[in-house]
Order: sequence, then structure tokens, then C-alpha cells
Amino acid sequence: MNNPPLLLAAGLVTLALAGGLTQLVFIGLLGMLLFPCGVLLVGLALRAGRESGESPGPSLASTGAVWGGALLVAASAFHGGSLAFSVVIHRVHPGAIAPPASASAWFGGVLMALAGAALLSAGLRRYPGFSPDHGPRWFAAAASVFPVSAAIFLLLSGRLPFTA
Repeated sequence: MNNPPLLLAAGLVTLALAGGLTQLVFIGLLGMLLFPCGVLLVGLALRAGRESGESPGPSLASTGAVWGGALLVAASAFHGGSLAFSVVIHRVHPGAIAPPASASAWFGGVLMALAGAALLSAGLRRYPGFSPDHGPRWFAAAASVFPVSAAIFLLLSGRLPFTA
């Protein structure tokens, strides 16, 4: 599989799914395994882009920006699932020990997602195998990982156990 954009898209989807599944009781173990799989898919996308031979090799700055952005996006995916868990647990058990999902926590998650998406898309503009014209698309895709992970948890928490 030598399609860098497809591998990166699969990596972002995997990170969003991991963020949503991690907070569930039994299936959360699958979510924990999906985080390294998502990061591995991002790495495979970068390797496939580097081996495409379309342009000179990537600079250290673009590689660092892509990796830094990918790690921030992964952290925001986990944060999104955690905040969604906090919303649901406080609705079900008002006196739960879990910290409440405050507006500042949501704002911090949004900032983390936007910073990660900005780094990722900026690094991909100069990365071989990725079109410089698709920077805004990659920004939107990476920034959407945070809310999608929260939405996945909220959708599944009504059907699957989220607390023991």
C-alpha cells in the first residue's frame, strides 16, 4: 500500500475511533491498542510519502511538524473521549468522583486539536507525497478528530457499558 494520503486518513480515523472507545469498559482495551496503530499508520503514510520520489526528501522541520501535530491530535482524541465520559458519568451519577467537563476543559481540547491540526497540515505542505494544495483539507480532517472521538463515545455509551 503506497498511497500516503489514504494511509494518513486511515491513521486519523483510527485515532478518532481510539479516543472514543478508550473510555468504555471492555472495548476500551481495543481503543488503547488503536492509539499506537493510528500513530503507526501516520508513520507509514510519511514513509510512503518519502519513498514516492516526487520531490526532494522532507526537511527536518516538516517532519517534526507532522509528528508533533500527529501526537497533539492523538492527545486531543483521548481528551475528547475523556470529556465525553465526564459528561455522561455526571449525568448518570451526579456525585461521581470524575472531574466535571468544564467549558475551559473543552476549550483546552479544542486548542490542542487546532494546534495539532495546524502543525500537521503545515508540515504536510512541504512533505513529499502530499499535495501542498490540500493543506486546508488536512487541517479540517485533523481538527475533526477531537469532536469525532467525543461523538463516538457519546453514541456508544448508550449501548455499551462505560463504568463497572
